[in-house]
Amino acid sequence: DRIRGMTQDLTPEIFCTPIDDTDAPAVSELDRGGVKVHMRDLVVSPLDRDERLPAQALLIRRGEEWLLLPRDEERIHPGDAVLWAARSGFKERLAWLLHNPDHLEFLIDGQERPSGAVGRWFAARRAQGRASL
Repeated sequence: DRIRGMTQDLTPEIFCTPIDDTDAPAVSELDRGGVKVHMRDLVVSPLDRDERLPAQALLIRRGEEWLLLPRDEERIHPGDAVLWAARSGFKERLAWLLHNPDHLEFLIDGQERPSGAVGRWFAARRAQGRASL
């Protein structure tokens, strides 16, 4: 019923996402930096972090282990593979998110970070107390 409701009675897209350096480099990068990524972080709306996007993880394959209908609190690890059922368009949005660590980290904690060389330069100067040019 949950899947039918989120897809508005349309046939959902079923697809698998490997969590690796090729298909999910943002997860790998954040994991190396000590930031934990959970299932809820992949299905939260970027416009309203209290709203879920129309997608449901059906299972996670982690080595020899299979986690059926993982909860939102389940941590995603590099090497996992996630099987999804989702409304059309979610797959592309997820692929973009999994390649953008700044955006993924915003969805995790709600903190905007400077992106690009100039933004990071200003942030570093601000942190050193030298925000002016």
